[in-house]
Amino acid sequence: MNQISKEYVNKIKMLFPVMGNSERQYLKNLKNSVKDCCENKEPDSMDLLYQEFGTPEDVVNSYFNSSDIDYIISR
Repeated sequence: MNQISKEYVNKIKMLFPVMGNSERQYLKNLKNSVKDCCENKEPDSMDLLYQEFGTPEDVVNSYFNSSDIDYIISR
């Protein structure tokens, strides 16, 4: 992974209020997707990642919108 992709994933990771197994697995899958995207397109800025995956805030919001409400409440 290049520096841009690492920074992007770290920004997303910082926005998670809790870090359980589900969140770790989600981030692992996201990290692999970002890595594949960067290998194919070699971005020179985060704009490409924002276009492909969304802003870090959008990614975290999307995760919680697709999560079970009971799981969110329990965390």
